Amino acid sequence: MIGAGPPRGRIHLTLRFDLPDPPDAAAATGIAQHAVSVLVGQRQAMGVVIGYGPGHLVTPIADRIRDEAKRAGLELRDVLRVEDGRYWSYLCREPSCCPPGGVPVNPGHPAAAAMAAAGVPVLPDRAALAASIAPLGGITRQSMRQATRRMEAHAADLLSLASRSGRPRAATRLVVLEGLSAVADAIGTYIVDRGFVPGEGDAGRHAVRGR
Repeated sequence: MIGAGPPRGRIHLTLRFDLPDPPDAAAATGIAQHAVSVLVGQRQAMGVVIGYGPGHLVTPIADRIRDEAKRAGLELRDVLRVEDGRYWSYLCREPSCCPPGGVPVNPGHPAAAAMAAAGVPVLPDRAALAASIAPLGGITRQSMRQATRRMEAHAADLLSLASRSGRPRAATRLVVLEGLSAVADAIGTYIVDRGFVPGEGDAGRHAVRGR
């Protein structure tokens, strides 16, 4: 589910849910209520729903989302089902643009080309996405743990130092300011060098200060 709004129907957020298999009415209701509540809570002007799979799995979710969106006053620009390289609309009934046999999906969409040109390739499937964020192992994992422990000890030292000064609020502020500075440095470096990958020390520092 996609939430969009001004300017020019810009996409602001996306949500993804697994389709209940076998279909489950309670699960469909829960998914629909959660999805619509998020878009309404984020003040999205409109939504687009895309379900991937056979009709007997997608349709129950699509129907419940349509009901919840209507109840909440959320405009659904379209509700689609995609399967085997074609898509169908639950809202469009015009055969000239939404034929009963479905519409072929264009795999060469300009958005995919633009992302690839920007160095953000479109991953082929969910397994590839999971692999891209999977935990590291071996020496790298050990190094990250050591770096994180060093930063936890450093943060504890800062808190202890500030506490002894008689200014307890200064402790949190000191750690937060160091964290903001570290993140700002990382963002600045990334803007200059898009190939920037933080080392274990930097990653540990950001992780601990981000807490």
